[in-house]
Amino acid sequence: MNSQNSTLTAARQNRRREKALIALLIAAIAMLPLPVRADMVKAEDIAYRMATSYVAKSFNLSPTMQSSILSGGQFVRYTIPVARGVDYVILVGTDDAVVNTGIYVYDEVGGLILDDIRGKSRAGVQFRSSYTGSVYAYVYAARVRGAFGALAVLVGRRGSERQGSIFPENPNPGPKSDP
Repeated sequence: MNSQNSTLTAARQNRRREKALIALLIAAIAMLPLPVRADMVKAEDIAYRMATSYVAKSFNLSPTMQSSILSGGQFVRYTIPVARGVDYVILVGTDDAVVNTGIYVYDEVGGLILDDIRGKSRAGVQFRSSYTGSVYAYVYAARVRGAFGALAVLVGRRGSERQGSIFPENPNPGPKSDP
C-alpha cells in the first residue's frame, strides 16, 4: 500500500508542477508586448501635417519622404545633402505606436548641430547650413507601444546656396588716372 500511496503522491506533485509551469508560461506570454502593425501611411500623414506651417514659411518640401519601422530603442541614420546658407527643416512624424521619438543632427566631422529630444511622439529641427556637404540625422524611437512603430522623415529647404563672401571686384584699383 505504501508504494501505491507514494506513486499517487508523486503523480499529484507532478501534476501540480505542470500546472504551475503552465501558469508561469501564460503569465510570461501575457507580459510580452503585443504585436502592433506599424502604420506607415499614418506616420507620413502626420509628417505632412507638420509640414504645412513650414510651407507657409516658404520651405520647399519636395517629395523626399523616407519611412522606417523601428522597435523601441532603435534608430536609423539618414544622410541629407546640404548647401551653405540654405535653411533646412527635418520633421519626424510617427504612427500611434511610437510614444517617444527624437532626432539628432550631426555635421560631417561628428559635431552636434541640433537635436529635438523633448520626449514627444513627434520631432523636428530647423537650421541654416554653414557649409556645403552632408548632415547626418539620427532618428530614434525611444519608446514604442507594442513591438514596432512607424516613423516618417520629411526634409524641407528654403533659400539658395551662397557662394563665398562678398568682396569688392577690384580691391586694389591702383592710382586713378584721367583719360
